[in-house]
Amino acid sequence: MNEQNPVERREVPGELRNALASEVSLGSRMRHVAVGLAGGCGAALIAVLWATEPGTLPARTQAAFAALIAIGLAWAAFAAWVLSRRRPMFARDRVLGSGLALAATSATAVAGTALAAARATPAGALTVALAGAVLIAAAGLLLARARARRRELLRLRDALRDDTARPAPESVHTFEELAMNDKTDRNLPLGPLALALRLRGASGRTVLLLAVLLGAALLAGAALLLT
Repeated sequence: MNEQNPVERREVPGELRNALASEVSLGSRMRHVAVGLAGGCGAALIAVLWATEPGTLPARTQAAFAALIAIGLAWAAFAAWVLSRRRPMFARDRVLGSGLALAATSATAVAGTALAAARATPAGALTVALAGAVLIAAAGLLLARARARRRELLRLRDALRDDTARPAPESVHTFEELAMNDKTDRNLPLGPLALALRLRGASGRTVLLLAVLLGAALLAGAALLLT
């Protein structure tokens, strides 16, 4: 009645356990709170500045304000989505965050380069373009690493599921069937203790020694009872 399911006794791999624990840790939650507050407050500040302008802003300025507000709201929505999750995401948040960073960096780099080409010198435009390319490359590298991390965690999860789905030997066969099928250990004791030790990887000599010691202990106990 009190026997545990062999599936429940299987341990989660250390790498997977640590990764999932870090996803739901307080530090991770606080970082996403900071990201959400930064995005939301930035979007609200730009919206207030835009709304309180006394005159009509140029079309390019309005487009820049709208893009910055959209980026801030996107970060706020991303943080809210992550904080609303109640289970590990297997680095899915990293992939989405890196993708959002890549999109925001690309849009900012393209807009900045276009603005520098229109108003600055060729050297200034080239500097802005190079800086944007570096930022885009960094964001792309983060996205590639996040995807690789997610693939690794999903591989560990699937391997764990396959392992837990596979029935343990003692749940399928009886001790007698295991004893009949084990051709290499026919000369060993075939009791439940011996077979249990063999299933746990004990050597034949260890099983035989323990069986002898157990038998001697039983004989000594019987002799003491009879005297």
